[in-house]
Amino acid sequence: TTCGTPQTALTLGVGMTSGLSYFKAPTPQSLTLSTSIAPLTAASAVFNIIPGTAEKLALTGPPGAQPGECVGPFTLITKDSQNFAAPVGANSTIGVAGASAGSFYSDVTCTAPNILTQFTVPAGASSPVHAMYFKDPNIETPSIALSATGFSNTPHSITVIWPDVTQLALSGPSSSTAAICSTSAFTIRTKAATGQIVPVMANLTVTIAGGSAGTFHSDSACASGAISSVVIANASDTGTFYYKGMALETITVAVNAAGKTGATLGHTVAAGSPTQLVFAGSTAITAGDCTSYTSTLKDANQYAAPAST
Repeated sequence: TTCGTPQTALTLGVGMTSGLSYFKAPTPQSLTLSTSIAPLTAASAVFNIIPGTAEKLALTGPPGAQPGECVGPFTLITKDSQNFAAPVGANSTIGVAGASAGSFYSDVTCTAPNILTQFTVPAGASSPVHAMYFKDPNIETPSIALSATGFSNTPHSITVIWPDVTQLALSGPSSSTAAICSTSAFTIRTKAATGQIVPVMANLTVTIAGGSAGTFHSDSACASGAISSVVIANASDTGTFYYKGMALETITVAVNAAGKTGATLGHTVAAGSPTQLVFAGSTAITAGDCTSYTSTLKDANQYAAPAST
C-alpha cells in the first residue's frame, strides 16, 4: 500500500481469479499500463496521472536587481503537496507583500499606474500564471511573500544592490593656461565591468598623479592647498579636481584606486594671449659693432606667447 517495492509480475494461485497491485507515477503524465498471461489475450488501460489539489504558492524570478531597475518576469506557480504544478480549483485572490520600498507591477516598464498588491488566478488556470515585474529604489533585500486563503507560501528574496565598481573613467579639459587654474573640473566616474556608471558602496580614495610642474586642487580657484587624492563618498559615483600648470608642457593626468582599473587623460598647458612685448639684449654697445636683440611676446604671467594674428 506504500508503493515501496517495485513489482514487475503478479502471481495468481490455483483457483484465483484476480490479484491486486499498486501503482505510483513520479510525475503527472498520460501512460498506458498493460498486463498479459500467456496464452490469454493481453489487457491494457490508459491512465491520466493528474496533479493533486493546489495548496502551495511559489514565486520564481530574478534573484537580484539594481536600485531603480525594472526586472522580471516574476511568475506565480501553484503547486500540490508533492510540489507538482497544479491548477487552482476556484478563483483565488493572491496578495503580494514584503516588497519593502519596492513594488510589483503588471507591465515590463514598472510604471506607477500598474502597481500590484493583489491579483486573481482564475479557476483551472494552468501554471505558471500571472507574470509580474519588480522595481525598488533602495539597496536592500526584500523577502516577497504571496498569500491566499488555503495556500502556504515560500518567500522569495530579491537582493537589490549596485554591481561592484571595477574601473575609473576620467574626463576634463584638454588644455589650460599656464599659472591659471583650469576653467573646468577634471571629473572621475566609477564604473562596473560592463562600463555602466555605478556608485561606490564605501568611501573610495582615488590618487591623482602626473601634474609635473603644476599642482592639483579641490577648488575652482586653485586657492586651497595642493592635493594628491580625492575621496568619492559612499553612494556617489563622481569625484572632481582642478589643475594649475606652471610650465608650458603636455602632461598625462592619471587617477588610480586600490583594486580598480585606473584611467589617464592628456592635458596641455599653454601660454595665455600676448599682452606685452619684451625687448632683451646687451645694454653696452661698442661703436661700430652689429649687436643682436630679441623681441618676445609674453602673456600676463611672463610666459612666451605666440602671436594670434
